[in-house]
Amino acid sequence: MLLLGSTWIFDTLRMKDHRIPFNVFSPDIQFDFLKISLKIVVEADRIYTMNPASPNARLMIAQDGFIQFAGNAPFPSESEDATYYDFKGCIITPGLIDSHNHFLHTGLGSLFTVDLSTFEETTLDAIIGRIQEFARKTDFPWILGGGLNERRIKEGRLPTALDLDRIDTNKSIFITHNTVHYGICNTTALRIAQVSKETPDPIGAKIGRFSDDEPNGILYEPVAMDLVRKHIPTFSKEQYKRALRDTSKRYLAEGLTCVKDTGGT
Repeated sequence: MLLLGSTWIFDTLRMKDHRIPFNVFSPDIQFDFLKISLKIVVEADRIYTMNPASPNARLMIAQDGFIQFAGNAPFPSESEDATYYDFKGCIITPGLIDSHNHFLHTGLGSLFTVDLSTFEETTLDAIIGRIQEFARKTDFPWILGGGLNERRIKEGRLPTALDLDRIDTNKSIFITHNTVHYGICNTTALRIAQVSKETPDPIGAKIGRFSDDEPNGILYEPVAMDLVRKHIPTFSKEQYKRALRDTSKRYLAEGLTCVKDTGGT
């Protein structure tokens, strides 16, 4: 699915007031929409116009980022002021719009969080290895992760602080369970948060402990998780920008051209 031109609502001939990109459905075509020239002429097997009176077209002409024509006229002769694209064998649709999307959260997570989710059985050693690999690449002050599920772990349990302490890093580590109700951290994070043997369980939550009552790094429910999470640094302005740019490229590559970020999360 690749981004092509513009507009969501067609008026058959003139559509100068609409500027939402199109998608091209074909696994074989490489098309860089950022390099579209001033005027483009596109031919395809089918162009969905979303106009009930004329739902399909084979020819589309756009100029200055706006669609000027969509219909079934013969393919025009080439001229120097236009770039021509032959998408025969493809279907072109209006760009997809998502009215409920966690756009920024997705971007920050993909850049600064290691995804530990899996549909196959894994081991604690494999999880530690994935976190270790991510730790070598991330430039964020803490090592963050998510998606852990002990039902997918061969040992049948979550990693503890002792397991995470095997990772070669001086950074704090905080990993979120796939339910988002548990957090797992290393000894460095517990120390920064001053969570110790003497720390009482928060109301409605629980601090996981070893047999000697020392915290084992597993924090049950958000109130307990917040004992450590509140110490995680906030993202910088530049990191927010990186997340927005990265997510924009990935969404566009899948044909998603407009989103509403629900609550800015």
